[in-house]
Amino acid sequence: MKKSAVYVLLAAILWGTAGIFVRELSALGADNMTQICTRSLLSALLLLLMQGREAGSMLRIVPRKLPSAALGGLIGILGLTLCYNLSMDNLSLSLAAVLLRLSALFTPAAAWILFREKAGVRTVLCAVMTVIGCLIAGAGNYENGGISVFGIVCGVGAALCNSAYVLFSRKLKDVSAMTVTFYGILSVGLCSLPFCDFGTVAAICASGIKGPALLVLQALILSAVPYLLYNKAIRGLKLGLIAVMAALEPVSATVTGILVYGEMPGIAGTLGLLICLLAVLIVNMDRPALAERGHKAYRCVCCETKVN
Repeated sequence: MKKSAVYVLLAAILWGTAGIFVRELSALGADNMTQICTRSLLSALLLLLMQGREAGSMLRIVPRKLPSAALGGLIGILGLTLCYNLSMDNLSLSLAAVLLRLSALFTPAAAWILFREKAGVRTVLCAVMTVIGCLIAGAGNYENGGISVFGIVCGVGAALCNSAYVLFSRKLKDVSAMTVTFYGILSVGLCSLPFCDFGTVAAICASGIKGPALLVLQALILSAVPYLLYNKAIRGLKLGLIAVMAALEPVSATVTGILVYGEMPGIAGTLGLLICLLAVLIVNMDRPALAERGHKAYRCVCCETKVN
């Protein structure tokens, strides 16, 4: 199996656990900006520790490329988080999720315009499937949050920010994934620093082992590891494929809700998530013509082996 495909899927699975940390830290009094700041700064520190003696090489970057790395973090991480949270505050959670999945359509379109990277018909259809899947998953819940123009604008903005991160990372493909991840995350931490509630952070750290453990784990599981994996994948796969495979995140979030909080989805929710999962599976299947064999064979683009 190709490492790049595994990286995207693992990143999506890790991001799907975000609800655990958001709920637990919110219960301890940490607001949104405090969570973003501590997550980002701790993530940057963890990346430095992961590099050990080679940390110096991670910090080296051509000065003219530093703004792109920083903007990728500010727009693709901070902008996404703020827009998505505002969208959830003004719309139902289901509709906000559907708008975020529009990035599966925006990303391949932008990749073609900027990099002339063509997306196949299958990739586009699978991208549409992910949007439809989220739409069905939230069927019947849209009226609960009402319809707000501001909320819709923020939801679309979140999708654009999500696509922007992928595009910035692709632009920096000649820079190591570790370096791009580090500077992107660090820029988010530094910019959110003035809005961090240090009193709450101190109280969380003094609350016992649970508080500090949550801060470190959220930095590792929601930021350092998944963004590093994501940046590595961007260097090995077409952007349209990555956008579709990221649809595994809502599936992971649902499984997390079932296992941790006992939140069982309804029939529509299950059907919608199965459509998203099916899209991820289909986009990984190729159908080459094998004239010499006289029949059609399928192979997964993530694998080296063919399945007859």
